[in-house]
Amino acid sequence: MTAPSPPGRAPPEAILTEVNGVLVREIWTRFAEALARESGTDPRHLLTVLGARRRAFERGAEDLATFHRAVVLAADLPTPFDRFHDLLLGEVLEEIPENRAVLARVRGELGVPVRAVANLPAPIFDALDDAFGLAGDLDGVLLSGREGVAKPNAQLYIQAIDDAALPPTRLLAIDPDPENLAGAAEWGIPGLLLTDPATLPGELARRFPGL
Repeated sequence: MTAPSPPGRAPPEAILTEVNGVLVREIWTRFAEALARESGTDPRHLLTVLGARRRAFERGAEDLATFHRAVVLAADLPTPFDRFHDLLLGEVLEEIPENRAVLARVRGELGVPVRAVANLPAPIFDALDDAFGLAGDLDGVLLSGREGVAKPNAQLYIQAIDDAALPPTRLLAIDPDPENLAGAAEWGIPGLLLTDPATLPGELARRFPGL
């Protein structure tokens, strides 16, 4: 969690938000727990496997079928484990309505654009959009699975700054991962470290007077 802007400083003019852990409950931990329940495997082992295997999937370097096979093999899950897709693209996905609502107020009442800059594979974002209509909450989406790079790679931040057409200091990056915010800071973008999703409404109220 970062300190509020000093008194007298203008509120951010655009928000760049992660999706996972901000607009929806953290996906990978929930997926590991669901896989563990279904397979009887230690969830800690599954988290380790997912941590090692998901990066290529997040960047779009692996498709869903390849990721599925790699995780099943690495975690020694029963094959073919047909429930994999149902869990990852459906049952573990859960929105955070309070956070969606406060960002909708920032957009609607204050006219501040909200763009996603997200480390997510395209199939997961598409499933989230189908289930919850996330794209309708956003003024733009930069997705690692479509851009071929993931945060904290500079390419996503450079593109986000260009899309916003604002100085980096007038943006606010929201992310549960401090490494991603460190990458944003290298380009002059202030950050809000969201270690607890429930704190987002209060954090934004501190930065946007009258919200």
